[in-house]
Amino acid sequence: MTALFWKLVVVFNIALLALSVGPMLYYFEGRVDLGIRVTLAGAIAFAYGYFRYRQFVKQRDSDESADEGPGDEDDDPTDHNG
Repeated sequence: MTALFWKLVVVFNIALLALSVGPMLYYFEGRVDLGIRVTLAGAIAFAYGYFRYRQFVKQRDSDESADEGPGDEDDDPTDHNG
């Protein structure tokens, strides 16, 4: 789990860098083609990171619900004392 966390940290840092540098290359340097490519790479990296994060949350939630089982509910309204 910690390996996935650090992988996502790196992916989101790369995405943020590319999404920041791409438009600057386009605007300040006039390198339109390179600026668009870097910005697109940042958007793809961000989408990949978001997809992996949502996949992890979905898996974690399904693992937690499987661990509880049908008899482990704490908010059972029935009275077991008679």
